Amino acid sequence: MKRQNIQILRIAACLGVFIVHLGQRLEPCAAVRFFTDYGAMGVYLFFLISGYVSFLSFDKTNGNIRLLKYYIVRFARILPVYYAVILYQFLLHTYILRDVPFDKTEIGWKRYIFCISRVIPADEPFWTNLNSTWTIGAFVCFYLMAPYLYRYIWNYNTALIGWMLSYCFSFYLNYYVPEYFEPVKQLPYFLLGTTIFYIEKTRNKKRVINFCLINLLFIIVMTGEWKNDIWALFFGVLILCSRNLHITNIFVCRCINFLEKYAYSMYLVHVAVMEYVDRWKLSHVNNWRMQAFMIIMAGSITGTFFVYNLIEKPVCYFARKFTKEEKGVIIRQINKNII
Repeated sequence: MKRQNIQILRIAACLGVFIVHLGQRLEPCAAVRFFTDYGAMGVYLFFLISGYVSFLSFDKTNGNIRLLKYYIVRFARILPVYYAVILYQFLLHTYILRDVPFDKTEIGWKRYIFCISRVIPADEPFWTNLNSTWTIGAFVCFYLMAPYLYRYIWNYNTALIGWMLSYCFSFYLNYYVPEYFEPVKQLPYFLLGTTIFYIEKTRNKKRVINFCLINLLFIIVMTGEWKNDIWALFFGVLILCSRNLHITNIFVCRCINFLEKYAYSMYLVHVAVMEYVDRWKLSHVNNWRMQAFMIIMAGSITGTFFVYNLIEKPVCYFARKFTKEEKGVIIRQINKNII
């Protein structure tokens, strides 16, 4: 059964990312732009949820993690839509716009194929954050490490220590190699999610206060740039406070399930539509903001619907089917050996 609080927070994270990009395109007044810019915190909420949910799924299997199954299911969830967006951008910029910049490292499109666009720096933003896909490298990095992290992070104390070590390492990288290894620098947000998982598992209220105080003190001591970290801490407390949320209204539940189902596709698709608005420069017409808003909404909803139903949904279905068949083969083989 899905956790409704996590579903709602995932929808909120997607909405936040959409709002910040919408504010950047529509150029609202300063007061509105101040509000929309905070939507960028949705990215860190996504990271936190991923760390929390990964350990939650591991815990349900009592630590019996089949790496092949885990990687197939996880990456079938995030990579097909990502590659569809990158393929669209490749065709658009290579054969239609013909504006692909030179990459002096000669890595080129391999950056996006292997999700290393923010691992190695590039002179052109085109090669580091095309279609705002920089977060995918962070997700891939964490999911590759997650099964191994679970072996060494087994309780609240080890989770807290792991978060602190990752935070120190991230701070070190930011200070000495600011342009490199961006996915690794985001690991503290994922590990904050694992700490939240263990706080919830032990149901120790004192640890919530202890956790908040340690986080605040550690963040203040380590760095002055701590807006994102404070928001991540707030999101963690929000997950704990909402863990018993249970909505019984059937209509509301259906709305939540529907929106959460399309959240990831919307997360990646909407930027491509907004970039279309950027290229066509609607500012020369009257009431251009309303026209741009209508194009963005219609394009994002339509694109999300097709991408989810034609790519994300079928790929996830076949991934689950494959892992079930693999499990069945293993069980049959074991039974055969016993007989």
